[in-house]
Amino acid sequence: MLTQHGTVHFDLAAQPPAIGVPEEWRVRFPRHTPSVDCPVDGCCGRATSRYNLRKHFMHRHPHDRVCILEEGNAPFPRCELCGMHVPYEALNTGHRNTADCRYGRDLWRQREAAEAARRAQGQTFTACDVQLETVTSFRYLGRIITSTDDDWPALYRNLIKARKRWGMVSRVLVRDGASPRAMAMFYKAVVQSVLLYGSETWVLTDRMLKTLTGFHHRAARRITGMVAYRAPGGEWVYPPIDEVLKEAGMYTMEHYISKRRNRLVTYVATRPIYDLCCDAVRPSGSPNRMFWWDQVVRGDDVDVIDD
Repeated sequence: MLTQHGTVHFDLAAQPPAIGVPEEWRVRFPRHTPSVDCPVDGCCGRATSRYNLRKHFMHRHPHDRVCILEEGNAPFPRCELCGMHVPYEALNTGHRNTADCRYGRDLWRQREAAEAARRAQGQTFTACDVQLETVTSFRYLGRIITSTDDDWPALYRNLIKARKRWGMVSRVLVRDGASPRAMAMFYKAVVQSVLLYGSETWVLTDRMLKTLTGFHHRAARRITGMVAYRAPGGEWVYPPIDEVLKEAGMYTMEHYISKRRNRLVTYVATRPIYDLCCDAVRPSGSPNRMFWWDQVVRGDDVDVIDD
């Protein structure tokens, strides 16, 4: 819905159902058996090893337990981080440092966010006996805010606007024969300000940063003309991106994001309201939680150079 239609829609019926009573499934998996079907009713999954069967339950049936009879009469203990059934010796050694465990932790966080969104969508609010419409995403000050607190829609909208802006600006600059340095200045002032609007408060994932970096690198290659070309032997050659950025007088995308965030942190930390909040006395009966002004205010641990 986001990439093809440019909109975000969360269907309540499509959300995972509420957590029911966990069940225990017992299955036989002899050592030389090629594969075993998942014992859960209605599941079409197959596993080629005992480890893959336990991994399948971590992915598809996280709240159920699987007991492989050849491994004992009781299921292996669960990892408290990813929820996978793991042998005792692996659980006490290096399982928590594996890629499967890290991926399982992300799955648990996604399930908890989906469950929270499902419960929130079930709530209704009224004003003057009129039920208010429940929306999953809306635009606020030019930024898309979603019920799942996901920054992808905001990034995607900025990306579409930046592509259109860069298409209009680059055609004029190329027609007038602007130098790479001049084109880079227009890119940073006109296009990058649209692309990174609101990025100071984004929770950037690796995939989001990769998307921003890809647009940044393509723009740099178009500015300098150092694009991929086919060598005489038929092999495609890509000029190093470090040389491309240096030729255009540009920094990496991480630099510009950190620069904007550090500017915001400095602005907040130097405002008079910040000192007033820090010196305020907590009223009796107020909730005992940490406010934003009680936390350490700092920027990214990188050197930021003004340009």
